[in-house]
Amino acid sequence: MNIVKKPPTKTGHKRESERLRQRERRQARRQSKKMTTETESFDTAAKTENLDDCSEMKLDDKSWTMLTLLHIAHSTRSELRELLPESSRLIVDNYLSMKDCEITLTTEEEMVGFAQIKEQEIAYLGRQLSKVNVAKKICHDRMGEFLRQQLSHPKGSKEWSEIQQNDIEPKKQNFRILQTAIKVLPDLIATAKARHQSVSQKLNLRRQEMQEEKEKQNLEMKLEELSNKLENYDLWQRCVAPASDTFFHLSTMREAVRKQMDKLGQRE
Repeated sequence: MNIVKKPPTKTGHKRESERLRQRERRQARRQSKKMTTETESFDTAAKTENLDDCSEMKLDDKSWTMLTLLHIAHSTRSELRELLPESSRLIVDNYLSMKDCEITLTTEEEMVGFAQIKEQEIAYLGRQLSKVNVAKKICHDRMGEFLRQQLSHPKGSKEWSEIQQNDIEPKKQNFRILQTAIKVLPDLIATAKARHQSVSQKLNLRRQEMQEEKEKQNLEMKLEELSNKLENYDLWQRCVAPASDTFFHLSTMREAVRKQMDKLGQRE
């Protein structure tokens, strides 16, 4: 058992000064806690009370980290990004700098790879949006429960303040993060779908061009092959007895090759 010595009696002025200092310290702690909640990084995002919150809202810690960073990225309070750890701030800054930029893709492999990445992103964000809608209701209901609990205590009392600081304020912050997600995720999904469609169209066009180029090369190779045959038949015909069956057979073969070349020439 810890024994706490009773402090000496204070005058009214000292008591008032102490109350003011305590109030300022409490306000500073609440503000610090709020800023910490908003700026948690990948390494710390779900290690304290957020573990319980994530479980309660049916979200894993990775999902909550993403939602927290999206909330900070799209917040009008740009100073929040400055409070992030360097690695997380770099991720947010890269996201903001590239989210509206077009990616230059030149090869079929690049187009296929990027299209697959966008397919994965669309599916993932869709799942998160479904979870967020459920989580928002859970968070709202829990916040309502705490508010009702708080009403059973006098405003400003120790119990009232503890519920406000330990339960309601964190839930309010969670609710703000979820509201941001509900606003931002549909836009991210729409953008990802548009990029996927654009890349798919470019990929189809590229494949069509490659197919046409392949067909052209095959045609040129076939014409070259027939031209060589024609030259050979001309040469061989000079090497057989004139007007013999073999001579006329080679004439027939030469004529067949010319017809093939004329037919292929019309496709060029």
